Amino acid sequence: MKANKHHFYASLMGIGILLMGILSSRFMTLRENRIEVGHPVNFITVMKTSWVLIAVLCISIILALLVTKKIKRDLLIIPILGYLTFAISFYTLTEYARIETSEFTSAGRITLNSGFWLYYIGLMILIFNNISKKEKSTPGKSLIFILLILFYLIFMYQGNLMDSIGIIKEINSRSDQFLSALLEHLVLTFSAGFSGLLFGVFISYWGYRNSKIKKVVSFISSSAQVIPTLSLLGLIMIPLTLLATQFPILEKLGLGGIGFFPAYLVLTLYTLLPITSSALSGFEGISKDVLLAAKAMGLNSKEICFKVELPLATPSIISGFRVALVQGTGNAILAGLVGGGGLGTLLFLGLAQSASDLVIASALMVVLISLVLNKFLYLIQSIIMMKRGHL
Repeated sequence: MKANKHHFYASLMGIGILLMGILSSRFMTLRENRIEVGHPVNFITVMKTSWVLIAVLCISIILALLVTKKIKRDLLIIPILGYLTFAISFYTLTEYARIETSEFTSAGRITLNSGFWLYYIGLMILIFNNISKKEKSTPGKSLIFILLILFYLIFMYQGNLMDSIGIIKEINSRSDQFLSALLEHLVLTFSAGFSGLLFGVFISYWGYRNSKIKKVVSFISSSAQVIPTLSLLGLIMIPLTLLATQFPILEKLGLGGIGFFPAYLVLTLYTLLPITSSALSGFEGISKDVLLAAKAMGLNSKEICFKVELPLATPSIISGFRVALVQGTGNAILAGLVGGGGLGTLLFLGLAQSASDLVIASALMVVLISLVLNKFLYLIQSIIMMKRGHL
């Protein structure tokens, strides 16, 4: 009953956000080049060929929501209507962009403004909120995901449909830079994540075995989180720069005050709190009866650690690692400020050049990486827990 209420109110929120996007005067901006201010265009102007159909679909969504609230059962009609609204409006948007920018030079584009993003977020809330009402997987969920994937594949195959959208234009014109920055971002995130995982699990197990050490572990892991990321990056750069000045060999090895290394250290420190707290929780959640049974079977401390404690704590450890990796993906943007590479380099370049499309494209890539990593690690965690009979 409570779950139905929550989904109903979440859907109302989605409708509210959707309407805010429709009523916004800045749905998108038409520009002759990447840095021109341009002039804003509203929703009705963009959707002049299909706004009536979209209005009918939106009204149908509201009516369907009221019906599902009244009869208290799940219907697939809301996700389907939401998907159709999204597909029709996005296709109309690309057609409008193509026609309106045809008179400009190759630098002409449309920039998606706050109105579009509110409209898009509202639709996504309606779609995914109403296909997640049942905990177990349903054919309806699979259908919506397949439809969304097909929609994006069609637009990717017909690439010229989106060539006039500023974000796509930036990615196409800087494809090599984006690919290089993406790889650098992933290397930085994963190297810091796995370093934090190894060190975090080690000190967590040490703290689990020794209550005095546990306090030290908690202090160390939480201290990094207290200091803002950018401030911690600046504090670490100072001693590293001094050391590199005194010992030039460190600079040659890439261990100076700028570049990959200081960003790697900061990100590693930021992974410790979620990893250590989850690992400690996993170790401390192991039943004493299990440990007594292991000892009764003749296992020594090392064997108990690797054959009993670590395997049983693995789901909790992966949960902490998932949080750390997603958090690290966002924090890695700041590496662009100190020459550490990654998508932050392009994001801050866009800010310096007042190129909002480049900023949004870089930020969206970071968000996409975070979502994929979160979903992938959550899947691994679920599989492990299912195998151990926790689900």
